[in-house]
Amino acid sequence: KMCRAVRRIKNETGLLLCVSFGLLEEAQFKALKEAGVTRAHNNLESSRRYFPNICTTHTFDDKLKAIRAAQAAGLEVCSGGIIGMGESEEQRVEFAIALRQTGAVSIPVNVLNPIPGTRLAGAPPLTDSEIVRAVAVMRILNPEAAIRLAGGRTRIKHLEERLLQCGGSA
Repeated sequence: KMCRAVRRIKNETGLLLCVSFGLLEEAQFKALKEAGVTRAHNNLESSRRYFPNICTTHTFDDKLKAIRAAQAAGLEVCSGGIIGMGESEEQRVEFAIALRQTGAVSIPVNVLNPIPGTRLAGAPPLTDSEIVRAVAVMRILNPEAAIRLAGGRTRIKHLEERLLQCGGSA
């Protein structure tokens, strides 16, 4: 069904298509590429060391396997994650390095906005300086990738100019 939808969207709009379908196998990614997809999105979410603190349904290696499958199928990869979930600055650096190793051409950086009633409601919000440093590190360690400022826009709106100087894009 999704390949049919992708073909129709591609034929009717000519858009470059990026899909976010989770942990697919190479054959599934190949079918999507043949249908007209150019990029697959699959966030690593965090560093390998911190990942088990935020996800229990699958592993960091499951994510890497899906990313490699997408690349083997000939797709570009979009992969990023969320900062401010309680990880250390060192783990943010590890996260940026892991993203570099995936070869992601687009890296969305989301900033956690703690919401009452959720598991991360008590996560201390990152300071402005922590956010700017994290984006700068992401840029330095991923010089060829498009660093995109994604979720948490209400938290970073006032920082846009400083973040854009780090090489991010809104």
